[in-house]
Amino acid sequence: MANLITYIFSGVGSGSLGTAGFTNAEFRITIPTNTDCIYTDNSIYPAGTPMVSSAMRADEIAIAGLNTTVFERALNIAVLSINQSHESKVALGEAPDLLLGIAGSEFRGYGLNHAIGPVSGVATVTGRAFPTAAGALVFSNIASAAFQAILPAVTTHPKPSR
Repeated sequence: MANLITYIFSGVGSGSLGTAGFTNAEFRITIPTNTDCIYTDNSIYPAGTPMVSSAMRADEIAIAGLNTTVFERALNIAVLSINQSHESKVALGEAPDLLLGIAGSEFRGYGLNHAIGPVSGVATVTGRAFPTAAGALVFSNIASAAFQAILPAVTTHPKPSR
């Protein structure tokens, strides 16, 4: 059974969105999807790498001082091992190109299928442009970053008393 899940990348970074530059601005990328979209891709990453697609197309990109926008095409979230270290990173992009990645030991063994975080970690960027409705989004630097996965709150309805 599929569960709704929302992935959130947030932090403070610099870069550009379309023709507008931003410096040390708070950002938040929200990607709602469901656990049925989780899969493994053995063609690009090592066998068993968990990935999820943003195919529901309900993502939102909010950067302080700029209008909110959306990605022009689906992106993937993947949990990648970092060499032989005990850390992994959660990455957002189009394999093998990343918009951003956040490293942390908490991601080791994380399969993207349950709530986690927020987990702060060291961020990496590639400087690659990703198309949005407001123009290309490029991060040149990320000073701080966090990742979180949220499941919707479960509402219980008590049985009526007799």
